[in-house]
Amino acid sequence: MPPDKKRRYSASDISIDSISVSHPETATPPAFLASFPGIEPPTSAKFTASIRQGKDANDYHLRGRTSRMEYNGLNNIDEEVGAYDFYIGIFDGNTKDLKLVPTPMFVMNRTIKDLQSAHKKPSKTSYVDQRNALGETFGTKKSRLAIKSELSNQVDSTSLSKLADTIIDNVKTATENLPSAEILKQVTDADRPIPPPNMSATNVQEAYNLSDIITEDELSAINVKSLIKAKEPGQRAELLPFSTSQYINEKLNRTLSGDAKDVKRIKILYYISLLMAFHTHERMVWKKDKLAMNLKQPPQILIDGLMRRFTDISGIGQPGFSARIKINAKASDKVLCYLFCLCLMLDNYSADIYTLSTDLSLRPQECTELFKTLGCKITLLTETQRSAIGISKAEAAQRKRAVLKVPLEFPVVKKGPKK
Repeated sequence: MPPDKKRRYSASDISIDSISVSHPETATPPAFLASFPGIEPPTSAKFTASIRQGKDANDYHLRGRTSRMEYNGLNNIDEEVGAYDFYIGIFDGNTKDLKLVPTPMFVMNRTIKDLQSAHKKPSKTSYVDQRNALGETFGTKKSRLAIKSELSNQVDSTSLSKLADTIIDNVKTATENLPSAEILKQVTDADRPIPPPNMSATNVQEAYNLSDIITEDELSAINVKSLIKAKEPGQRAELLPFSTSQYINEKLNRTLSGDAKDVKRIKILYYISLLMAFHTHERMVWKKDKLAMNLKQPPQILIDGLMRRFTDISGIGQPGFSARIKINAKASDKVLCYLFCLCLMLDNYSADIYTLSTDLSLRPQECTELFKTLGCKITLLTETQRSAIGISKAEAAQRKRAVLKVPLEFPVVKKGPKK
């Protein structure tokens, strides 16, 4: 069968008759597992594995590269658990057998080629420098003062000449390896905790794709029949993963008040509620059963999607430590950015920051910065909007909105202390 016509199996197609544990016949495993904490390698990246020189036959180094990036990872064998602490399943569609094959796990790091600096040669320490160092360390108070006085008044034209040559050489080396402003901007934009943006979008509907936030399979797995059948707002709220959200409950009740039910909109509201609950219980990600219980048992495909997008594995290959799933600070921001992006899509790309920050128990300023990261401009309520929600002008001054604008412009990363 040609490669482009190979059958792809879904979970509903697979019927397993037997499960066996197999060991590779060759020294090299048939496949490798790799974790990319906080990064997503492009499909163009090519990876090769090799045995580390002078190491055990099972001690591998996984390398990958693109035109601008390099990826490296070691499996770091743990003597207690062995080289292969993970298994992959290989399903044979003809025999209906599933083989579990041991394989190593790599935690990959990313390096930007243009930021790699040339190795510096260690400088030789002169006899005078060594003598002064000893004097400053072990000398008397009087001798230390004498050394400081000598150094402060010393003028050596030869040393100054050598120093100038060194400075010139260092400047040449630094400018050769210094990336351009365009490359730095591309790297910074790619590292933002947001869904993949469309930088060439000419209208806000094209800025972000819904399928990059929640896939069609995940959306199809959400069953909202019970939400539609529920008669009371309180009953509907109890069916949601995050039942106390004013934002979700108001929009859900408004959506269900009419005769025509927008099922896709209801599913997106459910997923926003799931992200809110996931953010609240993110410390439980290493206990999937307990996490699923606190999220009110959503479909397994949704749990798997959350784990794939927002978690990474730590402790792999470290003696005395077991592998553990966790969410770091950047991944936590990523959860909120995906959540806010869905809110923008539902609200005609203009979201109420105050209501969302209250629901999530966050400071409005925190939410404001994340909306800016998505490319939003922050605006005050118009008089029409203020009158519609029935608040005073003083209250309206505190309730700002995030409005997505195109072409997308992201905030410049500030460097150095504030002046």
